[in-house]
Amino acid sequence: MFTKIAGYSKDKSIFMKTLYLTDLDGTFLDPKAQISRFSSDAINYLTSNGVLFTVATARTFATVIPMFKNVSLTCPIVLMNGVCIYDPVTHRNLNVHTLDIKTAKNAEKIFEKYKTQCNSNNLNLRKLDP
Repeated sequence: MFTKIAGYSKDKSIFMKTLYLTDLDGTFLDPKAQISRFSSDAINYLTSNGVLFTVATARTFATVIPMFKNVSLTCPIVLMNGVCIYDPVTHRNLNVHTLDIKTAKNAEKIFEKYKTQCNSNNLNLRKLDP
């Protein structure tokens, strides 16, 4: 069924050397922000035959992982525009980039000054004060 996808051939060696990576919103997800049955079946077929596939997205762990409940991902996932690299096999973060406390407090002051907030995870910095 999927042998005609994107030049797939019985010679799997071409896929063993290439990582296929996609964004989610506006590309891989359908208009309802879901992974279609066809796409999940295709990715499962291809990855079971040695294709390396993953996603890189601005989304957080909490919104991405449930989307892939029917998709077998074996390569690390890039989350929050590279802030976090998550391994779906071991269910662990491989790398997380965080702000040091001084930078985070300066960012908080800027958000307060302009009466706005960060659209990511909120952090109560006052709890971190010694």
